[in-house]
Amino acid sequence: MNGPDDEFDDFLARRKPLFRRPVDDLEPPEEVDRVVLRRAREAIEIDRPQRAFRGANWGAPLAIAATLLVVFTLVLHFMQPSMKTAPVVTVQQVAQPAEQAWRSDAQSWLAHIERLRAEGRNAEADAELAIYKREHRALAVSPDR
Repeated sequence: MNGPDDEFDDFLARRKPLFRRPVDDLEPPEEVDRVVLRRAREAIEIDRPQRAFRGANWGAPLAIAATLLVVFTLVLHFMQPSMKTAPVVTVQQVAQPAEQAWRSDAQSWLAHIERLRAEGRNAEADAELAIYKREHRALAVSPDR
């Protein structure tokens, strides 16, 4: 049985390429393949949305200029020698707390008001009495019961 098989193999070897089946017959032509792939890429490409508001081109330089201005101001502020001066003490400042020592308790304050009235300085006495009443209003009002 070797005979007929050998003949058949010889026949297949002598066949013309016209009758042979191409090896890559499942592949499309290159031009069709290129068109299909391009359209597929375009179809899956995500549309990038247009920006509704485009920032001004001067925003970044303005921010840099403002930052430099603030830094420059801070540097100048901290580089200057501090001018701490001793507070000025006057006789009026020293005497004022002594004069108002009578405001520390209610009895001495009322006594001071009476002295002012006795001296005839009624306007000053009325002013002091108004201050006294304003200061002691919280004490004079009784709680709601």
